Amino acid sequence: MKCPYDHRHGNQINMLEKIKKILLINNVLRNIVRSNQNTKLNTEEKLSNDPSLFDFLAKTKSPIKFEKIPYINYDILKGQKLKVYFEIHGCQMNFNDAEIAWSILKNNNYIKIDKLLEADIILIVTCAIRESAELKIWNKLHSLKYLKIQREKQNLYPPIKIGILGCMAARLKEKIFEYDNMIDFIAGPDAYRDLPILLASAYLKSLDKNESINDNYQPQNLANVLLSLDETYADIIPERFNSLSPSAFVSIMRGCNNMCSFCIVPFTRGREKNRSIQSITNEILCMTEQGVKEIILLGQNVNSYFDPVSYHEQSHNIEKGEMSPNQTTKLYSNTTPYMSKGFTLNYKKKTDYSITGDSSYQNFHYQNEATLNCIRVTNSADKISRFPHLIAAVAEKFPEVRIRFTSPHPKDFPDELLHIINHYPNICKQIHLPLQSGSTRVLQLMKRGYTKEAYLELVQNIRSIIKDVSLTTDVIAGFCGESESDHLDTLDVLSQVRFDYVYNFAYSMREKTRAHRTMIDDVPAEVKNERLEEIIALSRTISLQNFQNKFVNSPQDTQLVLVEKASKRSDNHLCGRCDSGINVIFPKIKVASEFEDHFDASQRDRPTLSGDGGEINGNAFKYPEIGKYVAVKITGCTSQTLKGFPLFNTTLKDFEAVKKNTSSRIT
Repeated sequence: MKCPYDHRHGNQINMLEKIKKILLINNVLRNIVRSNQNTKLNTEEKLSNDPSLFDFLAKTKSPIKFEKIPYINYDILKGQKLKVYFEIHGCQMNFNDAEIAWSILKNNNYIKIDKLLEADIILIVTCAIRESAELKIWNKLHSLKYLKIQREKQNLYPPIKIGILGCMAARLKEKIFEYDNMIDFIAGPDAYRDLPILLASAYLKSLDKNESINDNYQPQNLANVLLSLDETYADIIPERFNSLSPSAFVSIMRGCNNMCSFCIVPFTRGREKNRSIQSITNEILCMTEQGVKEIILLGQNVNSYFDPVSYHEQSHNIEKGEMSPNQTTKLYSNTTPYMSKGFTLNYKKKTDYSITGDSSYQNFHYQNEATLNCIRVTNSADKISRFPHLIAAVAEKFPEVRIRFTSPHPKDFPDELLHIINHYPNICKQIHLPLQSGSTRVLQLMKRGYTKEAYLELVQNIRSIIKDVSLTTDVIAGFCGESESDHLDTLDVLSQVRFDYVYNFAYSMREKTRAHRTMIDDVPAEVKNERLEEIIALSRTISLQNFQNKFVNSPQDTQLVLVEKASKRSDNHLCGRCDSGINVIFPKIKVASEFEDHFDASQRDRPTLSGDGGEINGNAFKYPEIGKYVAVKITGCTSQTLKGFPLFNTTLKDFEAVKKNTSSRIT
């Protein structure tokens, strides 16, 4: 008997798919009717007062009720306080996914533990971006096999269940199940809501080993790796694994439309799906109430974000006839002001109900009127809110929260976004700008949508708008067909741009990608490694020089640091990150609670300052606290870390005021 669940995606998805098909048919019929000149006026008058399908879709809020399935143990569906252990591999999005999965399971009465040997359920959140990432998973599964067999031999209940989550689950469904028959279920990135049902299906016995659910039922492979057109988990607040951390991830979109020839992400996570600005700010509010002081906005192509609510509102206006479909164009075009100059798309966008092609501007009304001089967006006919609107809204609503974002695509850095980053002090002046290759020929093979010259022009534009910006990048060594000349072009770009940090990788071909279908991985492994070593050596040399010039004995030698944790090497030191995203290590000593122009640093060691408090001239002295800001004077560095001495405790707002009011450097 085949598990009915194995081939269905849920009533909700089926309903949405049917609605979308009906909507498409509805649009076609409307166009046919409008083309009939004899009946056009009467038809439009009749339709103008009728509800659109958007009215019904927007008001569909009733929860989906699943049919009761006889072979599922509904006691286990409720969790029964079964102990879950998470092992997470890969990018920041995987960590955020794990927190979403844990939020779902916690709501169903499961318990999270940190000790593998005590787990009833082991969930491995996987990465498929490179072969090395997948090899780590296979090695881990090999070690878990013994743990699972031992519990079965001891006849202990409940038996251990192992689930594979994430991108590798979506890519290697059949191969995973063939691995020694030890994997109980898999769930793709869009299937985490179904984890309670998958777990209940995996348990054939109840927690009482003498009670049989259905002795005749033999389980089939339990899997849901289908990609959704609209799943963003917007209504689920992630349950943070480290509640003491002052930093938190907030996913604003999922999936990627950029069909780069080397990348597996569009095939494992699907097309781009965006959350509403309202749901994002609500989640950030929840995080700040928990003490979070730094938000990292996440997305596979984070700066291509647009608000789906404003998008559907404009689509609704077109549907109602308030806006002519002839005014609409693709969401992006080669002349759109929403793209970086000299960059093009490497994929086709839908032409239905997107935005106008008019490139005229008007001021966007932010609460802070000062931004009107530097921030401009498209005309009033285009009411779609995009990434610049989102990040400005978050910066204004949470002025004491630092904002970062990753991972962007270079094509989505219009001037408006750069001016917003420059204007708000709580938006970090750090931009990750993936290069991948410095060769125009290789970039074309990669389908990146830009040339070496366009990339360098973008870097120049960023630095002209954002003073002292910190740039980081990604580089792939040894892509298909890469010659020694192409490699030298990459080194040339690294030398010209001088990134603060470079994430380096040797190319690893992935199945399903365009490169796998149409190219040959013809660069030998030893050549890839040699080129990778050259890239690493150059980038580290540049990083060290950058840090020495920027932070040590320079006007920027005093940095605002968000204290994150104790140093790994010493309990007498603390660790945090400055605005540029660089780790800063400094001693754990008492410092003043506010800046003083003529403060004598030697007084902080006076005997009167025992315990956590003490005062000198009315200025209270305290140890810097995790989750709080402290001003640190940078005194040294390595190629990856800054070292410094704490000056005074502060807030983001107060530190900016000190910078503006202090003519010389802060000491």
